[in-house]
Amino acid sequence: MGMMSRRTVQWMVALFLFGAAGACSGEEGDRDVSGDADAGADEPGETDAGGDAGEGTDAQDDGGGIPNPWGFDLRYPTDDRLSCINPAEPHAVWPDADWICSFSYGGVEAVIYVQATPVRCDDYALPVFETRGAQIYVDGAVSPLTSAAYDWGGNHHNDRLEFSWGGRLAGRRYVAFHSSLGFGWRACHPMDCLRVFDEAGALIEDGCTCDRTVPAVCVQVRSDGTWDDLVDTFEVCPGDRTCGA
Repeated sequence: MGMMSRRTVQWMVALFLFGAAGACSGEEGDRDVSGDADAGADEPGETDAGGDAGEGTDAQDDGGGIPNPWGFDLRYPTDDRLSCINPAEPHAVWPDADWICSFSYGGVEAVIYVQATPVRCDDYALPVFETRGAQIYVDGAVSPLTSAAYDWGGNHHNDRLEFSWGGRLAGRRYVAFHSSLGFGWRACHPMDCLRVFDEAGALIEDGCTCDRTVPAVCVQVRSDGTWDDLVDTFEVCPGDRTCGA
């Protein structure tokens, strides 16, 4: 009986030790699983980082203006409320006049972009514009235009766009205008040609005759940030007696 009691005690001790070892093994396993959970907790952190990168991308898109093939800093044109001098029409709403035009002269092929903002009205309650951004795309690069100015063109709205460029054709001033004026001496088409002047204001070449020797294509940027293709769709205006229409 005494021996059996000792064996029973031995078995009981063995069972106790085995159980304790198993409990220790289970605790270690719990730590491993907890470690995996910690590793998994890093994954949302990585997702957050990716989200931050996405927000950064969105901010970059917002700050980059309107995408365009030339790399211009295009804006969305808006309407501007002006206080006019004419007491019969004390207030008027005029849109920005932002233009994209082709340029082809003296072996230079380029595209220009001009932002024109109405800032006041003249004595006839017509808008006077201030140019706040002008660029030229030539040889795969964008550079600023100097002395760019947009003119509404009076009551007939025969508008024009003037600019200078300090590149290969420096020392000249260019005026985009209309080569055809129809009934009532009014333009029926966006600016379609160039007149070229020297620095003193002397005319070098009038590309806006009926022969349209220096053609251009001008399209206006709409308020939704779109514009027509730079495709020449010029036609002589109805009623243009000078050019035979």
